[in-house]
Amino acid sequence: MIIRPLDAADYGYALFSWREGYKKAPGVDRVPWSYFKETIAPQLARLLDDPTNRVLGAYEDKLRGWIVLSPGKR
Repeated sequence: MIIRPLDAADYGYALFSWREGYKKAPGVDRVPWSYFKETIAPQLARLLDDPTNRVLGAYEDKLRGWIVLSPGKR
């Protein structure tokens, strides 16, 4: 398994899987889809696009998983 920055071709999958998983989270599952699509989904995309965050993929012949790391305060 190799951990490296997420390939551009896998960005869409990461955003889709994050959005689909997040909308099933407790509490969020009661948010109307129109509100989720207009507010929460763009926030997730901004987190992936933020240059201060690191988006890493785990690759073994293809993408096996991914993670977003945000710098924190010490």
